[in-house]
Amino acid sequence: MTQPPVPPPTLPPPPPSQGAGVQVRCAGCRMILTVAPGVTEFVCPTCQMPQMLPPELIGRQQKSPNLPAQVPAHGIDPTKIQLPCAHCKAILNVPHGLTRFSCPQCGVDLAVDLSKIKHFLPRLPPPPPEEVNEVAIEVEREEDEGGTVGETFMDYHPPKLSIGPSHPDPIVETSSLSAVQPPEPTYDLKIRDDLESSNALSCLQIETLVYACQRHLQHLPNGSRAGFFIGDGAGVGKGRTIAGLIWENWQHGRRKALARLPEARVIYCSATGASEPRNMGYMVRLGLWGAGTCFTDFQKFLGALDKGGVGALELVAMDMKARGMYVCRTLSYKGAEFEVVEAPLEAKMEEMYKKAAEFWAELRVELLSVSTFLSNEKPNSSQLWRLYWSSHQRFFRHICMSAKVPVTVRLAKQALLEDKCVVIGLQSTGEARTEEAVTKYGLELDDFVSGPRELLLKFVEENYPLPEKPEPIAGEESVKELQRKRHLASPGVSLKGRVRKVSKWKPTSDGESDEESETDSAHESTESDDEFQICEICNCEEERKKLLQCSCCGQLVHLACLVPPLTDLVSEEWSCHSCKEKTDEYIEARRAYVAELLKRYEAAVERKSKILEIVRSLDVPNNPLDDIIDQLGGPEKVAEMTGRRGMLVRASNGKGVTYQARNTKDVTMEMVNMHEKQLFMDGKKLVAIISEAGSAGVSLQADRRAINHKVHLTLELPWSADRAFQQFGRTHRSNQASAPKYRLLFTNLGGERRFASIVAKRLESLGALTQGDRRAGPSLSAYNYDSAYGKKALMVMYRGIMEQDTMPVVPPGCSSENPETIQDFITKAKAALVSVGIVRDTALANGKDYGKFSGRIVDSDMHDVGRFLNRLLGLPPDIQNRLFELFVSILDVLIQNARIEGNLDSGIVDVKANIIELEGTPKTVHVDQMSGATTMLFTFNLDRGITWESASTMLEEKKKDGLGSANDGFYESKREWLGRRHFILAFESAASGMFKIVRPAIGEAVREMPLAELKYKYRQVSSLEKACNGWKDEYEVSSKQCMHGPNCKLGSFCTVGRRVQEVNVLGGLILPVWGTIEKALSKQARQSHKRIRVVRLETTTDNQRIVGLLVPNAAVETVLQDLAWVQDIDD
Repeated sequence: MTQPPVPPPTLPPPPPSQGAGVQVRCAGCRMILTVAPGVTEFVCPTCQMPQMLPPELIGRQQKSPNLPAQVPAHGIDPTKIQLPCAHCKAILNVPHGLTRFSCPQCGVDLAVDLSKIKHFLPRLPPPPPEEVNEVAIEVEREEDEGGTVGETFMDYHPPKLSIGPSHPDPIVETSSLSAVQPPEPTYDLKIRDDLESSNALSCLQIETLVYACQRHLQHLPNGSRAGFFIGDGAGVGKGRTIAGLIWENWQHGRRKALARLPEARVIYCSATGASEPRNMGYMVRLGLWGAGTCFTDFQKFLGALDKGGVGALELVAMDMKARGMYVCRTLSYKGAEFEVVEAPLEAKMEEMYKKAAEFWAELRVELLSVSTFLSNEKPNSSQLWRLYWSSHQRFFRHICMSAKVPVTVRLAKQALLEDKCVVIGLQSTGEARTEEAVTKYGLELDDFVSGPRELLLKFVEENYPLPEKPEPIAGEESVKELQRKRHLASPGVSLKGRVRKVSKWKPTSDGESDEESETDSAHESTESDDEFQICEICNCEEERKKLLQCSCCGQLVHLACLVPPLTDLVSEEWSCHSCKEKTDEYIEARRAYVAELLKRYEAAVERKSKILEIVRSLDVPNNPLDDIIDQLGGPEKVAEMTGRRGMLVRASNGKGVTYQARNTKDVTMEMVNMHEKQLFMDGKKLVAIISEAGSAGVSLQADRRAINHKVHLTLELPWSADRAFQQFGRTHRSNQASAPKYRLLFTNLGGERRFASIVAKRLESLGALTQGDRRAGPSLSAYNYDSAYGKKALMVMYRGIMEQDTMPVVPPGCSSENPETIQDFITKAKAALVSVGIVRDTALANGKDYGKFSGRIVDSDMHDVGRFLNRLLGLPPDIQNRLFELFVSILDVLIQNARIEGNLDSGIVDVKANIIELEGTPKTVHVDQMSGATTMLFTFNLDRGITWESASTMLEEKKKDGLGSANDGFYESKREWLGRRHFILAFESAASGMFKIVRPAIGEAVREMPLAELKYKYRQVSSLEKACNGWKDEYEVSSKQCMHGPNCKLGSFCTVGRRVQEVNVLGGLILPVWGTIEKALSKQARQSHKRIRVVRLETTTDNQRIVGLLVPNAAVETVLQDLAWVQDIDD
């Protein structure tokens, strides 16, 4: 076989210019860094992490650019595969794809073994690292975040019904839900005339009646009657709406809630019932999963929503509204102010907190040592530690509440000076601890009860492990008792020391009575052979009554055989010499043993008493509820609406407090809260304190019939967002003259974020599902740490502290230039985690690691953010805050990386542009058979650019207002890409040191840039002519191509930095075609295109609002093909 000619060798592409350096991504913060020529080791200016270039880039930095390329071996065709012949071993050039052929050397037929071919493929050198356009990455991240957030709420009026009067107050709907139209109303109410004449229900409530009854006429694929979900918030009138539904069904002769169950007309009614998707499991009549849907069961539905994130939850609400099964309106929050107020610990409180944390750590060590020796005592180990940690959590929660009392009182007094009323919301009243103290100490006390102290006293008193108190042995009585116990072990000896005699059985005749039978049996027993017995000493037989029996061992002896002999009869409780001798030895040993046990018991009791004395001496705060009422003027000026029956009131002379019932002769206990509410609403008391237990159904809004504005201070957030909104709803309802001002109080303790984290997590989902938009509630997202990223951040932090991995950030208070500070922090952090039970099985090391201790964190704790934040509360403030700052810093890095990589779930993204136009007629790709609702594909044309003239005008107006800074102006990137630099306009925002960024291609970015980053990446352009030319050039080029240039991997489908672009959005019903969309997106090349993204657009010509799934341009054809197939099946 002739060998083909060898092609000329090709040289590799030349490396970049030696003067340009190389770009790499930081291993810590993931920022793009430019490394100067010749430099191989460097420190990131952002995260301070020391690092070095990877080997392939070191070669590019150091090697000469003119090295000759490697020449292939003679006789080898590089365009083919080189394989050895199985017979003659000759190396053959085999064309790609050829599987059978004959060897040209030996003529043997050969076949290619595909499973082994990879071993003979040439090992090609890795491709040179791709040059990264950091501005393109920056722009792509900004595009993912969307434009500036538009209106969160839109005014709501029934779009297709006009029956009944307007609602008393403005009602709003989230902008996401407002983009969806409900189906046409076809149901005719039987009570319509009555409603119009009586004005009993508002137009909103009547609309709900129509759609609920209309939905009840439909049946799900499984044959059940379809259900309806009322998700209206406080103030819309869910109770009146349900009354209207009952009235309508009553007129149809339906007098029972259930007929047959499948035909029941089901209403799900809750403003917070669907705060999490998993809580919707009981809503089977909505038909969101099961037969005839995209999800076979609820778990599949739940899994899809979890994967889709917050945006997916918003789509569910829109989907349900479009199908006519869901309404969700709420009172307008226009004018209501939400503010998170930080209440830093005062110096005295900080010292108090530190000592309490140290005491709990010492108590844990004490309990560990005690429970080791008393493993069988009650409570057992697992019960003890459950009680310990629950008491630990409640103790520090009380402390955190007390720390906020000074700020609460100050804000309340300030509001009162401004002629405003104050409502203070909390959860815990401390009633249980107060009643326990009153029971122990009496009705008159020196000062208010300290809830934390009483809680700690109760825990130690009831749960400190004590050994069992031994029973003492008291002289002769105990000897007799011991002998009796021994005697009972002998089955043939009676209690009186006599041998038991066994009676003989004799069958009775038919004529004998029971009494005769018993008498004969007794007589027979006395005549038995046991009448004579043997003396154990002389072995002589003697009558039984002449022998003496030992009450312990039971042996029989003559009185005369004893030494010394006995002449008189003895008591029945007689014991022989050997038994008495053994008993005395045992009693002596027993007394010594009991004495030792008693000594241990008394020592344990003494230790417990000392601990109780320490607890009593601890300086801990009083009950916050009593403290606030006292500082704001006492019960005469503060209305209390809680569940407690009594309270402590300061004496008139200011010395001591007295316990008294909250009710009076004129007001019963059942009506005391309503009485207090009326005093508040009438202006006789200007401060109200409410708890969840006592304020159910209470309205404290600034009613038009009442007076004054309301300031709502949340001293203690409830455990869930559901209940948080119920608390907020007490001061935000219909018929109010003004919206309240909400102040949510948190201490500066990292651990207290535990409680905020729970509520923030619920608030995020609550706004997404029951209100359709995650931005609908007060913004607490900064306090939501119990997320997927939070779990990962916790694991990274734990591994860093346990020195199993390097930390991606420098711990707070440490310096990368001084490694000793980092090691010192790690040592302190380990000790802190040991003290709160997160690091377990600790042991001191020997040898070269002498002094260091080892331990482990169990797998279940590695991702448990709740436990971490919970236990964090029990640490002194300094290390507590440092640990929390480290956790948050790592979390920020992970979120930043996810944003850069396109994996961050940002919920609904607002697409903003100067021009947004709908192209052509939307394509209908799916129709719901039950409701007639459709799924449509919308195509929009966008122009996002800012002309040079507009940019210049923006800068001039900024300078004209006198608000500009010296750093305002036009900037160019320090690096070139594709032969050109990128230009931006930057001007200082309201936040000091932060700058708004405007780009020629995409306009104003949501993300503001710190001045340090701006100066690092860009340089200010002094020449307006240069800025003008660069701006216009970028503006023009961006209309035709993306920022990656003409050779972009995605080609015309890429939209990064493209000024004029086409955007495709799938709107309307989404759930029926969910699986098809997921499948199409999973095939996309770019990671950010693979996840489901919900976008919101509003056309600039006719203000048409569309919310739906963003379909990447590269996926449109696949989606249309797949949906057409789905439509064929449905038809």
